[in-house]
Amino acid sequence: MSARHLPWAGVARRFGLAGEVRPLVGERTANAVLVGAGDRPVAVLKLHPAGDGPQIDLETAALAHLAQQPDLNRHVPQVLRTADGASVIEVSTGDGVRLARALSWVPGRTWRSADATPDQLAGLGRVVARVDLALAGFDHPHAGRSLPWNLVEAGTALTLVDNVPDPDRRQAARVVLQHFVDQVAPRLADLDRQVIHNDANPANIVLDEDGDPPGPGLIDFGDLCRAPRICGLAVACAYVIAGDPGAPSGLAASGSSTPDTSVPEFSAPEDPWRVVGPLVAGYHELAPLTGVELELLPDLVRTRLALSVVMAGWQHARDPANAYLLSSQDAVAPAVDRLAARARLPHSRLEPARLRRELGLEAWPGAAAVRDHLGEVTPRPVLGRPLAEIGREVMDWSMPDPPAVTVRERHVLIGRYLEDRTVYRTEAYRTPTGERRTIHLGVDLFVPAGHPLHAPLDGVVEALGDNTAPLDYGPVIILRHRTGDGTEFFTLYGHLARTSLAGLAVGDRVAAGQVFATVGTPQENGGWEPHLHLQVLTDLLGMGLDVPGVGTRGDLDLWAELCPDPNLILRVPESLDARS
Repeated sequence: MSARHLPWAGVARRFGLAGEVRPLVGERTANAVLVGAGDRPVAVLKLHPAGDGPQIDLETAALAHLAQQPDLNRHVPQVLRTADGASVIEVSTGDGVRLARALSWVPGRTWRSADATPDQLAGLGRVVARVDLALAGFDHPHAGRSLPWNLVEAGTALTLVDNVPDPDRRQAARVVLQHFVDQVAPRLADLDRQVIHNDANPANIVLDEDGDPPGPGLIDFGDLCRAPRICGLAVACAYVIAGDPGAPSGLAASGSSTPDTSVPEFSAPEDPWRVVGPLVAGYHELAPLTGVELELLPDLVRTRLALSVVMAGWQHARDPANAYLLSSQDAVAPAVDRLAARARLPHSRLEPARLRRELGLEAWPGAAAVRDHLGEVTPRPVLGRPLAEIGREVMDWSMPDPPAVTVRERHVLIGRYLEDRTVYRTEAYRTPTGERRTIHLGVDLFVPAGHPLHAPLDGVVEALGDNTAPLDYGPVIILRHRTGDGTEFFTLYGHLARTSLAGLAVGDRVAAGQVFATVGTPQENGGWEPHLHLQVLTDLLGMGLDVPGVGTRGDLDLWAELCPDPNLILRVPESLDARS
């Protein structure tokens, strides 16, 4: 039955309401807004299938619980009741008996992620945190029901992946969901669960009329579920990153009388983690995130986006005439691709480091301890003699035409740390977002091929291999070290001779001062003039031998923290930091 021909007027009278009824769009329920004097919306009316009693009871109980929180009255709907106190009534329709209820109208205007300011994003983060913190003291038997949109259950969507018609989108979603099953779900299972709102999508976010924080309100509690609280933040981040792929609201919160049945245009941000930083920071103000939650958040965001792609494919297979179900994924699917590529799934921990910086935390816990440790110890000379005693020249490769390198005996040419270089021109240095990697994260020591290299510190071989792509590391060795308090860190040695790999294995101990490698020739070191690339890392970010030696300008401060100045080891008297 058409929403326009349902018994809305009778429902309104039962709840003591009057006004003009204007239908809204709904997925399972029939919805309408009741507009009163001055064309101001006063209430939302909802008609549910007769079997939705437990779901209605869950939502009603949750909203009644939130109504006890004075700071939430402006941010969530209130349950309206009949004269005899009923929150739900039975009504007869042409399709049989339906369950009707009424909610107060949350005034304001609807959200558009593409237009959101950092302050609005922070406000959204705060309201998601505020609602879910309040729900921590609430529970209900129906909150534990199986729900496809509950991230805890995301792995089950693997059985539906074949419904995604586009093969590239299908494969991208499969990779993300399989990663969830293998790597994320076991860690998520260790976190406490509670009831969360679970659906901060643009259609469910309402801003004050002027759009100023702390205006965002949350409506539509139909996806309430029991899950770790971090999942609620992940849902909000996913929708912001994807643009505006929420279901059309049907009626703007400002009271427009024209239902919106168009397929919206979406545009996902090119650099998603910088965009959602204020949202995460706003959430963190009220619900401080743990290290584990920050590590899981990027994976949960990717999972929610992949879940959206799969569910749209599954729903479209059941309703092929509904073009919206697939067209609404035109931003979601590319966002999945970009996030998976940026993360180098299934390994990267770079996004958590970036988010930690957004919160004013160390990009990686223990980074300061590593820098302090290197400032206190006495490293052994990497080239066998202190660089302060060797003839040397610090080069400038930031110019449009960098100087040619002439390697000489008993002389060292030094390439600077954090230098913005022009030599990284190939497509290998272009990121999935189009930004180029040009910031050198280590120090280069140009010496003749075959020059022996000494371990500066006691360590253990963490990884070794031959990255044979042009302009890559060539043969590379990574050593693992520990500070006095047990904090791990790493040193990376790139552009070695292949013979360096023959005498070592992962787990081998290397003593400070021990010769463990030699410098390679251009034929084996990626095509460069003979040199050592020395890099210090507080963490390998899950990338192993693929950890980059060159970063992007936009992340310079992040990389400076993740990769401390190698001169802490080399002890050259002059600064090697290109920023100085």
